[in-house]
Amino acid sequence: MKWKRALLTDSGGFQMVSLLKLAKITEEGVKFESPYDGSECITTRWLDRCIKANQNSEKQNLFPIVQGGLYPDLRKRSLEQLIQRDAPGYAIGGLRFGCALVDGGQISLKRQEFKFDFGPIDESCTCFTCKNYTRAYLRTIVTKETVACHLLSIHNITYILKIMEQIRNSIKEGTFVKFVKDFMKSYYKDEAYPEWVVDALSSRETNSG
Repeated sequence: MKWKRALLTDSGGFQMVSLLKLAKITEEGVKFESPYDGSECITTRWLDRCIKANQNSEKQNLFPIVQGGLYPDLRKRSLEQLIQRDAPGYAIGGLRFGCALVDGGQISLKRQEFKFDFGPIDESCTCFTCKNYTRAYLRTIVTKETVACHLLSIHNITYILKIMEQIRNSIKEGTFVKFVKDFMKSYYKDEAYPEWVVDALSSRETNSG
């Protein structure tokens, strides 16, 4: 790749979820049939075996990913098991399929309302996806074609970078608190703020006080 800086990569995805209909689950692992050529593949106990196999711990970090779909009890169980391992950090996986980040809250492109929406994800966004693809097209391929993940990631990363730039500017200008309040009111119009957001902001106020 000729990239001399840090890389963040995924192990390839946990196919026991996406390919469950083709899978056979045993203690040995998850055996499934490839949807491409019918060949037999296996996934296994990723974390313990990855930690054991890692020979570059001084230069390479492994971040366990919390799984469990949208089931709080399963996600809690997954987290409890992960934190028993020695890891430098943890990631949250298995959420937000087909979701795009926009001002005023995220949207799910799987919804029927976008079937004939021929506008971009975000009219004000200048990313490659918004310049070249419509909501209607993305709806037809989301959760079905791998390219949809790439196209949505391009937009979502662009959106996050825009937000980070606004955060940096607000800090420089001394208006960060106002920015956070305005952003929260815009993104969560019903004021149903996620508990983790409230906790994070409360912690910041406590520490800064």
